[in-house]
Amino acid sequence: MARLARVARELRLESGVTFTPSSDQADILMVTQGSLRFLRMDRTEHRARAGEVVGLVEAVAGVPFASEATTLAPTAVLAISAAELAQAIEDEDLLSLALIRGFAAELAALEGDPLSFPEQDTSKDVT
Repeated sequence: MARLARVARELRLESGVTFTPSSDQADILMVTQGSLRFLRMDRTEHRARAGEVVGLVEAVAGVPFASEATTLAPTAVLAISAAELAQAIEDEDLLSLALIRGFAAELAALEGDPLSFPEQDTSKDVT
């Protein structure tokens, strides 16, 4: 996780700014302030507010998650490229396990059976 924090780039955008997320591979966007409206490739909309992570599943799959994004307020996001995520997954077992657990929990929640996992010791985080 420390590795991803080092490579994340911060973007600060005024309200009403429309931008195109990475066109060839998805970026993961962590909204730290404000909110965004995304127009997905299937033309549906998704809104993300501070504290939300967008594009993780798509980044792992290697597909773009949105054709455009518009800020709904002054917004700050941390962006991580899909390539950086792929390299970190390849190099760091704990990150891979955390992603698998997260995806499993999301799938279980969709099926109406929420899972809870014990906290993991991240002191062995490989950097």
